[in-house]
Amino acid sequence: MVDIATRVYNHKWKIDPIVRSLIDTDFYKLLMCQSVFRNKPDTQVTFSLMNRSPQIRLAEIVDEGELREQLDHIRSIKVSRGESTFLRGNTFYGKRQMFSSEFMEWFENFSLPPYHLEKRDGQYQLTFEGKWHEVMLWEVPVLSVLMEMRSRSVLKTLDRFQLQVLYARAMTKLWEKINSLQKLDGLRIADFGTRRRHSFLWQDWCVQAMHAGLGKNFVGRQLLNQYYIRNGIAYFFSRKSIINLNTILPKKSSYLIINRKTVNIDDLQDVKNAQKILQK
Repeated sequence: MVDIATRVYNHKWKIDPIVRSLIDTDFYKLLMCQSVFRNKPDTQVTFSLMNRSPQIRLAEIVDEGELREQLDHIRSIKVSRGESTFLRGNTFYGKRQMFSSEFMEWFENFSLPPYHLEKRDGQYQLTFEGKWHEVMLWEVPVLSVLMEMRSRSVLKTLDRFQLQVLYARAMTKLWEKINSLQKLDGLRIADFGTRRRHSFLWQDWCVQAMHAGLGKNFVGRQLLNQYYIRNGIAYFFSRKSIINLNTILPKKSSYLIINRKTVNIDDLQDVKNAQKILQK
């Protein structure tokens, strides 16, 4: 379990980038992207981000250089082999291969288009221009970046012990809510807070806590209840372990470790075969 308070106190963005994956986004965003890719592939658009709380002067809170570093980092991210396998080979809402081969071939080589950033009256003006299906994928990550950078600026005023108390209280409060939810019959709940999260690490902890405390009532899972999406990252889990699919052995390797065994990632594209492997 990550010691969030210590990580926040010793924070360096290169250790904890705010966005770590292109599928660290809302699932429906990928479905919309595929639809636009199929039906309006050449439509040019301009997407602008506006702060709807003008009393919060973000340009005076968030350092421009750090913001650019985060945005440039996101532009360097590409879909990993494990993420591609997950999207290509699994069943979503009862449908196999919801993402077409044509879309996946494009997505595997995709990187986010350039951005335009300027300051105006205490606010950041962020604009993205390009093809509709490319520009639309900026929405969730750029909101996540601004939300977390605002949080980081506030937390800089706290020392290590104050941070430990802060997160301990937050964890206790969340666990009390989970205990209350356990009493509700027929409960189904899913995480949908990526664009407004306090931080990547805190959302990650919350999702793990909900999974542990609510079990099958927490429905942020896919692939026969053994393939779990947390913060856009695909995880295999069995009775004893959780393995991040992004921990592929060298970068170009097609193997990963599951339950201390080396498994060919291509063997996991078939759902029944994946289930057999995970049950061993």
